[in-house]
Formats: sequence, C-alpha cells, structure tokens
Amino acid sequence: MKFLIVGDLHGNKPRIHFKEFDAIIKPGGKIVFLGTPQCEDSVYTKIRTRGVNCRIWPARVPETVECYHGALAPMITQRYLDGDMWQTTEPIRFSDKDLDGREMAYGRSGFQLQFMLNTELSDADRFPLKLQDIPVMPFDLEEGPMKVLHNPSVADNRLKEVPSVGLGKDAWYRPVEISPDKAPYSYRVLAIDPSGRGKDETGVAVGLGLNSQIFIPYLTGLSGGYSENSLTQIAELAAKYKVHKVIVEANFGDGMFLELLRPYLTKIYPVTVEEVRVSQKKEHRIIDTLEPVLNQHRLIVDPKVIQDDLRTSPDGVSQDSKQNYMAFYQLTRVSKTGDSLRKDDRVDALALLVQHFKDSLGMDRDKSIKLRQDRAFKDLFTGKHWGIFGPSPKTENSREYQWNSKRQR
Repeated sequence: MKFLIVGDLHGNKPRIHFKEFDAIIKPGGKIVFLGTPQCEDSVYTKIRTRGVNCRIWPARVPETVECYHGALAPMITQRYLDGDMWQTTEPIRFSDKDLDGREMAYGRSGFQLQFMLNTELSDADRFPLKLQDIPVMPFDLEEGPMKVLHNPSVADNRLKEVPSVGLGKDAWYRPVEISPDKAPYSYRVLAIDPSGRGKDETGVAVGLGLNSQIFIPYLTGLSGGYSENSLTQIAELAAKYKVHKVIVEANFGDGMFLELLRPYLTKIYPVTVEEVRVSQKKEHRIIDTLEPVLNQHRLIVDPKVIQDDLRTSPDGVSQDSKQNYMAFYQLTRVSKTGDSLRKDDRVDALALLVQHFKDSLGMDRDKSIKLRQDRAFKDLFTGKHWGIFGPSPKTENSREYQWNSKRQR
C-alpha cells in the first residue's frame, strides 16, 4: 500500500499501535491522519513528536495564530497576514452567516474547538479555576474594605514575588483598587473537610464575610485526622478568628468527626456547629461553587495564606508529591472530567466554606455601601450599631449580647 488514510481517532488515548501502520505501508508511501483534536493531550498532538508534519485548516481565519504553534496551513497563515481575520476559509461549504449561526449554537468554547481547532481554549475550559481571578492583598482581621476591585489584565499588578503554581501563564495579581471605607466583618466561618489517619489531610478554611466578599486569612491541611492535636488545633483556630459558626462535611464517618470535635470546642471556644451533607460529584461541586465567585473576584486571599500553602505538607511526603497537597495547586488542576486530583482536601474545604456564604454573595456591593452609609447616618439619632447585613456583632446577633442577656434574666 502506497497511501494510507487514517480516519478520526476518537478519545485522548486511542488503542492504536502506530507501528502497525508502518508495517502496512510500502517503502516511500505516505500515512495521512485526518481528524479533529479534542484537547491538547490528544493523539494528534502526540504523533507530531514522531516526526509527523501537521497542517491545521480552521473554518475561519483566526484572530491569532500563536495557539497553532506553527501548524496553521500556509494559505490560511497568508490570509491572516493579509488582514482577513475571522472570514470563512471555505465559502463554498461555510458562509460567514452560516458560521455565525453555528457559533451561537455551539457556544464560544465549542466553536473554537470544533471549527477553529483551537485546543488551548479547550484546556482552559477543562481547568476553569484560575489564580489570576483571586485578588491578593494583606488585610486586617477585625475589619476589611467595603469594596475590592480586581482586573488581572493590568500587567503592572502582577505579583512576581509570589510563587505561582497555576497552569501556563496563570499568576497572582493585586487588586487595582481598594475602597478606603472599612467595616467590621459581618460573618466569620470555619469549614472542615475531615479525613481519617494516613496521608490524607483534614482540610481547614476560614472565611470572613463583608459586603458580598469573602476574605481568606487561613487555608491549610492538618495531618493526624481526628487526633487530639488536630482537634485542639481546630478549636484554637475557631477562637483565634472569632468565628460565628463551624461547619463540617458530614460524609466522613457518618458525623463521627463532629462528635469528636464538639468537646474540644466546648472547652476552648463554644460556638455553633453545623454538619453539611454533600451529594454532588466532588469535582463538579468544587467547580460549580468556586468558579462564579472567582469570576466575579469576590474571593480575596492574604499573601501569607499562599506562602503557608507552599510550605506545609504531611510528614514523609516526597518532594515531588508535595505540590499535590497545595490548596492552589488543587484549585487550578480540578476538572469535571473526573479523578483529576490525587489530593483535594484543602480545595474541598474552601468550596465548602464558599458554599456557606452563597446567600450573601448575591448582594450588590455598591448598594450595600449606600445602605451602610444611610444606616450610619441614622445611628446619629438612634445610637444603634449596624453591620452590612443588619445588626453588627455588637448588638443582638453577637455572642456578647446573648451572654449579657442571659445574665440579665
């Protein structure tokens, strides 16, 4: 056989032995692979390392050629250089109007993959959680800024001194603007993703809520499972950050972890504890919870959290495996394809925390600021203290108020 055409190879790891093609083809013959890649890790990317020349013919002249890594067909590359961007490359088959309709039907990412043969966007969609969407700034533990504005496209705000574990060019950025107007945090939560003994960690995340924003002063994994040291440390963290509630994922041990933790909280820091049961597939739940919040830049992280995340890992873990335990490595590698993470304890705790704040995240920050200003003006005449979601921790929602009320009775 002098000429062999191989049709579309489906899946990322097709069971094909390329040496069999070499046995079929006659000396001097050609093997042509025709197909549509589904992601960067597809077989069409791998066979290029075997010396196979690649040519890509997208349905439109692309607006950028870097994503094709030199494989764009020469005739289309020339049209790009001539300024014919986004025009159809095969008008007999696809008119511009027809392609417009297909783009609406497939969506931007689907069109880029199926018609523009751009796999880089596909990989971005597979791992939708980005470090660049998280504003990084130090903040006070008692009060925070009413509004934090973030724009990762501002290159000058990139934090080069903070190590990034993100994919590709993903990096950390500081906010573009921080409101000078500050207020006490309205709600404080500690979330726990329990684990047993072994190399799994107990994920712990602390969130401080203010004006539809979540400030993260602490996020890590604790070794030891339900050991006395771990349970004591959790209770001490609740006291340190003055949390109003501790939430525990109930799936581990059918609530056993909570019953073990409760005496330590009673002794060190009495606080409300709530079990949370989850049923959705873990990877889907993490992405569905975190992606909207990150896209709106409502999750703010202290740089100390990032530094601690890079340093902490269970004892006995090899240097090559340490990154699997990092919260932000987990965050940027989680995918809905399933089993994308070897470890997920820390990012799972973060998702549990953010899910608990979901009701307050729907508030408009500017309206909330105006509401607070109006209430502050009213305070001049009533003498009351108001937080952004209602009475501040100094009034009837506070532990101090409840304790004094009991004494008065």
